[in-house]
Amino acid sequence: LRVRSGGRATSGTNINAPTTGTPAPSSPPNDTITGAIVIAAGQTLTADISGGSVNISGPVTGNALVKAGNSPLTLNNGANSLGTFGNVAGTTTISNNVTIGQLDAAGGTLNINGTANVTDLSVIGTNVVVNGSLNLTNSPILTGGALRLRNTTSTLPAALTVQPNGTLDIVPRAIGASTISVNGRTLTLSRASGHNV
Repeated sequence: LRVRSGGRATSGTNINAPTTGTPAPSSPPNDTITGAIVIAAGQTLTADISGGSVNISGPVTGNALVKAGNSPLTLNNGANSLGTFGNVAGTTTISNNVTIGQLDAAGGTLNINGTANVTDLSVIGTNVVVNGSLNLTNSPILTGGALRLRNTTSTLPAALTVQPNGTLDIVPRAIGASTISVNGRTLTLSRASGHNV
């Protein structure tokens, strides 16, 4: 899905990605995609978005979706399920529920405003801001980026480790009973709306 010029369109057409690639758009940016996006097993769909924005309100399911390009992507459907999601540039906002096996945040900003059920999270050189809920199975890999928990509704593993150059930025009660190991790295306690520090 490659978006590079001005304009606005809405598409209800389903998108099937049987092979890895970055398909060209059928319409200009500031698009809304209401149809389902299905990515075949073993394949990767790259959303290279530049000069506009893409709002996906249909379900996105399958193997792997990578967000590239400096313009925003919004996932609005509550039935998203991906083996892997990667954010390498620009801003992605998850506004509803998503289930992801491997979440790689390697660039740009990832905003989680809905509920993200994630097995493995890797934060490398970017910000992951959780305003909704993050239900994380395994301890995150935090190297060169920041995981910012702005809520008290997340479910996290028993141990959280902040690796070299990583930052964990939390509001009070954001981590529940989890144990934090910062290994000489950064842990920031932030004020949450309606909470006293």
